Amino acid sequence: MIGGSVTLDKDERNGIAVVSLDNKKKKNALSGSMMCELNDIINELQSWQTGKGLILRGENKTFCSGGDLDTVKSILSPEQGYSMSCFVGQCMQNLSQLPLISVALVEGNALGGGAEMAMSCDFMVMSDKARFAFVQKKMGVITGFGAGTRLVRKFGTLKALDILASARTMDAKECERLGLASQILPHSENVLDLTKSWLHNYCEGDTKVIRNLKSMVVAASNLSLEDSHAIERKLFRELWGGESHLKAQKSKLKH
Repeated sequence: MIGGSVTLDKDERNGIAVVSLDNKKKKNALSGSMMCELNDIINELQSWQTGKGLILRGENKTFCSGGDLDTVKSILSPEQGYSMSCFVGQCMQNLSQLPLISVALVEGNALGGGAEMAMSCDFMVMSDKARFAFVQKKMGVITGFGAGTRLVRKFGTLKALDILASARTMDAKECERLGLASQILPHSENVLDLTKSWLHNYCEGDTKVIRNLKSMVVAASNLSLEDSHAIERKLFRELWGGESHLKAQKSKLKH
């Protein structure tokens, strides 16, 4: 189904990209065309060599209310649902594995598939009026884009079951208490600027160092201990004796 849009704004000055979801009439629900646009943008970001950070957000003072119901109604067979799960799930996996430190900026609601999208980022920042919920159980399904697995690996079985099986709507304070949200920001017109400043704390420094650091974390999250160690050593080797390392040595930085 066609409707809404996903846009990309890359700032070459600070290496931070902003991806914005916009489907005003449907609270930024993801249509079929938006899923394809998001996939294309993530593919573009994979080749953005000067990038360090990413903010995923929604226009219209809300994040994403999940899948567009018109799109969902047009793909109700198990086979079509599986195809959608594979496509969007791979898209979310690619997002999580970008060599960019990513943050989901949640204003308004992040529900269902919207909550899954937010979970694909490294961090989640919420406005103080935001709400977050995995409502899939109420819709007669479970998570299909990988967030269930991410919840279990991040928080363990009991906390993941509590969040998913209760299907409750959580405010920003509860999300922060559970460890879902890393920061709560005041609901304001400049919340995007505040998020950029917050993310800059993590992205400040040499681009290659930031990208290798994120790549190391991705490897540790997905590979065996032995394979992860091997990649960590390789990424370390790429930086040792490099321009940033030598500059730090000459400046006699104190730890």
